[in-house]
Amino acid sequence: MYVTPDGSTFTGGNAGPQLKPWIWTPEGGLQLLDRIAPNFSAYALSASDDGKVVGGLGGSLSQSAGDASGNRAFLWTPDLGTVDFENFLQAQGTFFEGWVLWSTSSMSADGTIQVGSGAGPRGAAGWMINMEKVNLCHAAPGRPSNTRTINVPFVDAMADHLHHGDTIGVCTESE
Repeated sequence: MYVTPDGSTFTGGNAGPQLKPWIWTPEGGLQLLDRIAPNFSAYALSASDDGKVVGGLGGSLSQSAGDASGNRAFLWTPDLGTVDFENFLQAQGTFFEGWVLWSTSSMSADGTIQVGSGAGPRGAAGWMINMEKVNLCHAAPGRPSNTRTINVPFVDAMADHLHHGDTIGVCTESE
């Protein structure tokens, strides 16, 4: 279990019959988060101080208890929901060929810097990602076919854009 420094947000895992990660805040109470992989443990291991960003281990793709390579890190915000952190970063254009992100174990107070464990080309290792800003595919209001990639501050500005239909990541020609 993780508790923010001011004691206002708690996270944990393996809750309910589907063994989901969870977050608890005084405003929202207990909220079960989705798993991103079907096997073994799913834990929320870290949270921003305001509880708007949560990271952890979202389960495993492997059915072998000793195979850590099947574990998957997740990212959660109220507006994103639970997403595979590796997929989120790839949509940002982040290049980390040969890496598998197993879990997010800690983050900065505002959730923009995240650290965790995974496997790289040379074996198991730690990683750190700084996401002060994120890429979104932005559609001009009233002109959904007119898209362009914009770069906005992570969490609050991202949430505002997601609410009016923008999508995570770099625009592609088909958007």
